[in-house]
Amino acid sequence: MHSDRTWVLVADGGHARVFETQGSHGDLVAVEEMTFSADLPANRDILTDRPGRAFAEKRFDHLVIVAPPATLGDLRKTLPKSALSKVTAEFAQDLVKTPHSELPQRLRSRP
Repeated sequence: MHSDRTWVLVADGGHARVFETQGSHGDLVAVEEMTFSADLPANRDILTDRPGRAFAEKRFDHLVIVAPPATLGDLRKTLPKSALSKVTAEFAQDLVKTPHSELPQRLRSRP
């Protein structure tokens, strides 16, 4: 039986982390090959090379985007249509430096 995979993209202008959860109550697990850090990259860099292929390969069923408002807008412009069609929630928050262990609670208690 297939369990829905949800990716949670947590990004800002210089960092991005991707987490995966399966099912409605699954743990939030880091997708190791999908963590990025750079001085001041363009948001489109999140989608190039290996990351871009991951989004194109349909490795997830749903996508949640967590980013400050400006980054969220940039991601909306640069994500492929195939990824945008899977967005189920957006959070206009900067949680990129939030410890992994605190993310589930922060996402549940969003404003």
